[in-house]
Amino acid sequence: MTLDELIAFYKTDRDSTYRKIRYKTRVNYDSLMKRLGEDHGAVKISTIKAREVLRWHTDWTATGHTAIGHSLVTMLRTLLTFGATILDDAECRRIKNILHDMKFTMGKPRSERITAAQVDAIRAKAHEVGLHSLAFAQALQFELTLRQKDCIGEWIP
Repeated sequence: MTLDELIAFYKTDRDSTYRKIRYKTRVNYDSLMKRLGEDHGAVKISTIKAREVLRWHTDWTATGHTAIGHSLVTMLRTLLTFGATILDDAECRRIKNILHDMKFTMGKPRSERITAAQVDAIRAKAHEVGLHSLAFAQALQFELTLRQKDCIGEWIP
């Protein structure tokens, strides 16, 4: 089985967790799987070794974007877990176990946070242009430390 075939199974299998994830998560997964497929889709799972994944990660992070490298490795782990558990594929289990013991650099956590003064400025501008609900949502989000989608919801097609 190739990586492209594993991706196709993950997206279409009725028991796949892909069917249960939120819309925005699915959009993110789709872009990561597209990148994995473009970069290494023709590679047979049985030929993947730890050194190869290390090289892939090095290539993905060569531009200095460690977060994308970490995301692609995480997506690869998700695909291999699906292959090992749902498809009961021995080669997926083999490389999944190898990846379990490997560590990859992560992106740096955010170091800046929005300030109360910035929130007040956003709220004042929202009131100025007549978007009172936006001002209210911004106040709720900041004061209650909620996510934006918890205050205003999310768009799902």
